[in-house]
Amino acid sequence: MANEFGVNLNVATDQWAAIWHWMRRMQKAGYWLRASSNGSAKIINDDPTAHAVLLPSNTANSGTTASITAVATHPYGYLMTLTGLTGLVSPTVTGGNSEGCFITVLGAANGANNGTFQTYEIVSATSAKVLVRSGTPVAGDANNGAISWQEKDPLGSQTYTFGSAMWWVCFEGMETYQICFSSEPAGTFVSGEILTQATSGATGEFLGRVWDPLTSRGWMIVMPRMGAWDATNVITGGTSGATATPTAVHKFRRQFVYTKGTTTNNYTGSGWYGIYRDSSANQLAELWSVKAAHTYCTATVAPGASITAGNRFRNSTLYWNSCYVTRCRSNSTESGSTPLVHAYGIICDTLGSASSSNGRAQVSVANIMPGATRSADGTAWVIHGHTLAAFGGALAMHGWFRIDGGEEGEPEVLVNFAHAIPASSWASRYENENGNNYSTYAISYTAFMSSLSLQCWFKAYACAEGIGGQVDNVPSVSASYGALTGNQIFNDLRSVWCSRNWGSTYRVYSHPAATAPAFKEPYGINRGFWGRLRWMYAIQQGVSYQTFESRKYICIYPYSAASNYFGMMIGPWDQTSDPLQS
Repeated sequence: MANEFGVNLNVATDQWAAIWHWMRRMQKAGYWLRASSNGSAKIINDDPTAHAVLLPSNTANSGTTASITAVATHPYGYLMTLTGLTGLVSPTVTGGNSEGCFITVLGAANGANNGTFQTYEIVSATSAKVLVRSGTPVAGDANNGAISWQEKDPLGSQTYTFGSAMWWVCFEGMETYQICFSSEPAGTFVSGEILTQATSGATGEFLGRVWDPLTSRGWMIVMPRMGAWDATNVITGGTSGATATPTAVHKFRRQFVYTKGTTTNNYTGSGWYGIYRDSSANQLAELWSVKAAHTYCTATVAPGASITAGNRFRNSTLYWNSCYVTRCRSNSTESGSTPLVHAYGIICDTLGSASSSNGRAQVSVANIMPGATRSADGTAWVIHGHTLAAFGGALAMHGWFRIDGGEEGEPEVLVNFAHAIPASSWASRYENENGNNYSTYAISYTAFMSSLSLQCWFKAYACAEGIGGQVDNVPSVSASYGALTGNQIFNDLRSVWCSRNWGSTYRVYSHPAATAPAFKEPYGINRGFWGRLRWMYAIQQGVSYQTFESRKYICIYPYSAASNYFGMMIGPWDQTSDPLQS
């Protein structure tokens, strides 16, 4: 699975240039651009070539002798196999190369075979599988052998030219499935095993399941891979042999909005996120892509940023779609009586002031394009270094991290995390739409690195059919505070185990190396949501921008035994490059 990276991006103090580079790599890693604005015109179009703010560029790969030879059902539509291509390059650890690029197909006899489609799999230098999201493509096209094609790279130009524009983008991310059943599954499914459904042939990765014998209700959470899941046919675990018969299939969709807040500086802006169940018409009405079509969403007012009905952050007080602000000083209320106020930087507040980091930026986006042999990840982050001595080499980070081993019945597998200035970080699972990140109601701006505090409070809400089992339940009663911790100790204020001064660095015992690797401690998400972050660890070593495990991780906060601060490392990184501050 190909991930996308931006290495040592020279953005100076322009935080939104860093965000823009991040957006380009999100698109190539599989995020679906639904709507955008370059500050002058609002665009609502699923064709990526229509969006000026993230316009893909033609590559040297093109031709006139392509054929369409196969079509397979995919959770997001269809995978259409193209042959007769040239010059395609398979993905590597440093990026997708041709994977994630778009291919424009022209001249096919079947109308649905024409369009601009994202490449989900490189079969060979002359063949690729592309995703067709709308319409039904047909294999064996009558014009096979005479179909024109052009490859386009989402990374496009690497020159940011929108610094004086109030631009915004609306992306759709990966999906998770909640598959319900009314009779207890036979056998015990194994976390991570591959499920296959009879008749439909759909496949996916099993994450967990819950069951209540008193009400005969339960469900499993699945990361879809291939095929179209139905609510009828038996599902079997590939490792365990366990079986379950579904009664309903709910898809949980994710959408993101990022909006530059003003034309007068390069740090003001906001971001927000929502997860929506496709079987709830009330939740789908709250999609950012739906609000993008509203009159009150304009070239300078992003989806969800109005005070007027139709484009409010949340239009209805009756239905909870689990949306929250990722970085914003205050957000519009449900009634629309309070307008949105942009934060001082989507990435960070620099010591609480309206200023930017000034070093180089690093970007990482884990692939979210599911396929026959892979599930979507969902981790995506951007970091921006600071060279001033007063900041001790610290840097700012904003991003999303995948959670493993979470609640077995919870379809949400992402947590938003931000890190800025020495000893300050926060994480959120869901933030109430009326909160702001300086209030105890939403996210506490809490001392995180030291051993003196329970770190990173966040507000948690259930997302699935729990809490009374209502389809459109407003789960305010389920809200609870939680914390991002390393050792999952609740009864005192002790911090991450690795932050203690144990003298020499603690290392694993059983290892063939002369100097065994240092122990790395995964972060846990506690209280209201259990699990561990896939790509973030605490370590008893490290300085800012030092890499670990053959450049698979970057240290973003230095270890200090004297101060009881642990090192913080995040991934994935490209296993090749050395990140630089300046």
